[in-house]
Amino acid sequence: MTVRSGNIFYAYNNDGNEDQVAGTTNASTAYVVEWRHEGGNVYQRVNGAGESSVASGNSTTLANPLLLGGTAAGSKSFAGKIFEAAAFSTIPSQAQRDAIVQDFGRYIGASV
Repeated sequence: MTVRSGNIFYAYNNDGNEDQVAGTTNASTAYVVEWRHEGGNVYQRVNGAGESSVASGNSTTLANPLLLGGTAAGSKSFAGKIFEAAAFSTIPSQAQRDAIVQDFGRYIGASV
């Protein structure tokens, strides 16, 4: 997941192509953003509503480290705050994801 070109979140996966779901945001507002890759699609949901998706196959590689707030080369960094992050090896149920969004949102003051 990245933030690019004027406060636009991109949830993406590289399956040989960069498959991406975009959502516009405001830099001065707190958000809870979800990214998941499931069943041949990449999904993005902001503040627990309006889930969007795009078709995406298997990731080409998972050999690089998980990076938060920067790029592998270190040439670009996120000029913002990341309050919490969570990663799961198994996708939580819809009810669990909703509860996580509510918990994260209450903590940072997001409109969830």
